[in-house]
Amino acid sequence: MEKITYFGTKNGECGHYPKGINYDITYKEKEYYNRCDGFAFMACDRMNYDKSIKASYRISDSENITIYSIPYSVDDDWVGSHTVLFYEGNHSLEEMENIIIENNFLCHQFDMKNRGRIK
Repeated sequence: MEKITYFGTKNGECGHYPKGINYDITYKEKEYYNRCDGFAFMACDRMNYDKSIKASYRISDSENITIYSIPYSVDDDWVGSHTVLFYEGNHSLEEMENIIIENNFLCHQFDMKNRGRIK
């Protein structure tokens, strides 16, 4: 199973938190994603408000991960907020957006309705 992990704000709280979407995230995995916070911020820093980014990265000799990110958060106004989805494997932009649209929590966090991705 390719793990899908959300990384972003929750309930308007300052900070970013990892959450397993299709699995129960372990403490060790939470620590891993928390270390990605600076990288995710740098990837979003130069983006326009309404744009998203999708990139694939090799994180080990045997593992690739696809990242989908937006440079803001729907539930806080802090400068530097970002919302990120990590999906193990190589995936297209369309695949990433379909995963988000099919999950109510992700759809809200990625602001898909206001960004014109769904009606």
